[in-house]
Amino acid sequence: MGKLEDNYIKMTQTPVKKLILKMALPTIIGMLITSLYSLTDTFFVSKLNNSNMTSAIGVIFSFISVVQALGFLFGYGSGNSISNLLGKKEELEAKKFATVGFYLSALCGLIVALAGFLFLPFLIKILGGAISKDLQSACTTYVFPILFSVPFTTSAVTLNNQLRLQGKAKEGALGLIIGMGLNMVLDPILIFGLGMGIKGAGIATSIGQIVGFVVLFKTSMKTGNIGPMIKPDFKLIMDCFSVKKTVRVVYGGCPNFIRQGVTSISCALLNQAAGVYGKEALAAFTVNSRYIFIIYAIAVGLGQGFQPVCAFNYGAKKYNRVKEGFDFCVKVTTIYLLVFAIISFWCAPFIMSAFSKEESVVVYGIEILRMQTVSLPFLGFYILVGMMLQNTGNFGKATFETILRQGIFFIPLVLVLPRLFGFVGVAMVAPTSDILSFIAALFILGAFKANKVIEKA
Repeated sequence: MGKLEDNYIKMTQTPVKKLILKMALPTIIGMLITSLYSLTDTFFVSKLNNSNMTSAIGVIFSFISVVQALGFLFGYGSGNSISNLLGKKEELEAKKFATVGFYLSALCGLIVALAGFLFLPFLIKILGGAISKDLQSACTTYVFPILFSVPFTTSAVTLNNQLRLQGKAKEGALGLIIGMGLNMVLDPILIFGLGMGIKGAGIATSIGQIVGFVVLFKTSMKTGNIGPMIKPDFKLIMDCFSVKKTVRVVYGGCPNFIRQGVTSISCALLNQAAGVYGKEALAAFTVNSRYIFIIYAIAVGLGQGFQPVCAFNYGAKKYNRVKEGFDFCVKVTTIYLLVFAIISFWCAPFIMSAFSKEESVVVYGIEILRMQTVSLPFLGFYILVGMMLQNTGNFGKATFETILRQGIFFIPLVLVLPRLFGFVGVAMVAPTSDILSFIAALFILGAFKANKVIEKA
């Protein structure tokens, strides 16, 4: 209990800015590692000078997003409750929520893996990977070994978020760092050294995810952490489950799950729209999305540093700390994204050339990247509004806000703009969706009075 009490003091008394930055550093590293899984594969596979293989990484990323979405669903859903309960000093209840989240995540991951093996051709088709036989073959070769790691991936994401939302961000990032490091080492060995090509990239990713899970599991079981109950007494574990707890976990994680799920749908639609202009255009979108995601991941990482501070202090009824943290993070993320938008605009030719030597891929990529930088500075505020809503218990409003960007705006735009403006229309979809989402977030914060937490301060 001493360590839990120390954690309570840390989360409620440490200066807010200092605490957020301390929480954010390992979460930023974790977000970067998550994004580097696909970027690492993209980088090494692009050296094979095969645009079908490069495109396959982008196509399968939509499926990986769904897998991660399940982990976020149960990780955030249980983690938010764990954090709030620890703020109220209800450790036993927090332990029960950790148990519910972990077992549901593992079960759903297993179901998705089995479904993937049984319906693999259909999966590739709906992801947009069936525009040619060569692309379909590359997608199948890459994703097959990854399917074995799906239950471990969902469970690892859940454990990571449970730890992070307790204020144990450093411990949560450890498994991700080790798994990613192993993936980076194995990629060149398997792809080039053993001549396995894109299959080697899939195997490297799978091994990295499994090892990352093992590390996170052991970390979660250490003294001082609220982790799931892993005991041979089946009745003891089942006592943790109830309709109320299960509903709260699912409901609490819905904003993240829906956002990730909608992202997968929008990515698949974008792949199909880009595929009309050939595999080179699809490869350019793959490289661009991986690069932008790294920039975006750092902003999200800072926001995730705010989340445990927000949830914990909201549970402890220290609303002034929630307000201070929100204002600080909005300022920092906006400045950061503006700086990188300018850098990325001017360095677009160099960035794209680093990932592809095919001239058409580079030309397409420069146009896509420069258009995307226009909307980057607006994303910080949009991200943080959703995070604040979710971590103060406004799950319904948070769900609505989080699906604006990749769902309510993106999906209609990807169906309309390409028909009006051709390839330029495809490139316009993401930045237009970003700007519209920012405007909508401004109205949501006021019209739905989502800032009631801030007003209490």
